[in-house]
Amino acid sequence: MKETEIIRLQDGGSNVTGVPLDLGDIRHFSIEVDFTGDLAGTLRYYAGNKLTTLKEVSGAQQAVASGEDHLWNFCNANYRFARVDWERSSGSGTIIGRAVLKENPVIGA
Repeated sequence: MKETEIIRLQDGGSNVTGVPLDLGDIRHFSIEVDFTGDLAGTLRYYAGNKLTTLKEVSGAQQAVASGEDHLWNFCNANYRFARVDWERSSGSGTIIGRAVLKENPVIGA
């Protein structure tokens, strides 16, 4: 497994566009977003096969109240790129996002 930062630790008091994650051949991964403070807003998940045309994934947005942390778990993802954005509505605090990628073992190699 490997871990990578997709939202750098920063002030969550304004909107944040996450760093696009190049999944390559990775199909199983999780994304965790952690908060401090009392931030409220919406996390939006984007995915696609072309970095320039990522689309918001319907039903994947997460409402955040009182700085609650969030975790997505993805299995058998069939796209190359993913990104998480933060849309603040109120409060103050910090935000950080990480992805953990699980590489599939090659069987019979």
